[in-house]
Amino acid sequence: MSIEIIVLLVVACLLISAISAAIPSTSQRRQSQLRQAAIQYGMQVRLAMDVKLQSIDGETLQIPSHAVIYRIVRTEDTDRSPWNAWRDDQSEWRLATPPPPEWRQKIIALLAQLPSSVIAIEDRAHYLSVYWNENDNVTSVKSIYNVLSHLLQLK
Repeated sequence: MSIEIIVLLVVACLLISAISAAIPSTSQRRQSQLRQAAIQYGMQVRLAMDVKLQSIDGETLQIPSHAVIYRIVRTEDTDRSPWNAWRDDQSEWRLATPPPPEWRQKIIALLAQLPSSVIAIEDRAHYLSVYWNENDNVTSVKSIYNVLSHLLQLK
């Protein structure tokens, strides 16, 4: 085998590997579809980098670094009481920082409608966020949007 053939094979292998690296995988395409659907619903999409949620009794939930934040930003100023909830080890919702008492039953009912891959939810004065693993389909994005929309309407 001559040196030209070896060089040609090496160059061909490099080209093939570069092309295959640029093509998104099936999971990357699915993630992109989920995120595009969220954006179409008016949600922001962010990666959860070093996010910690605090409970009223001092317990902390470290959001996994692979989780993604789907967020709706409030357009009006509000003096809402912040609250958050997360799933415990048995995947049951735990109101870590309780919401106002008059909202409690409505919130519990809405949390039950979230996909099982949602890890936590956070309500703050300027935004409402869910933290999830994106393990579901576009229908789950709609479910998340519907729950967040109903939560935004609580007054």
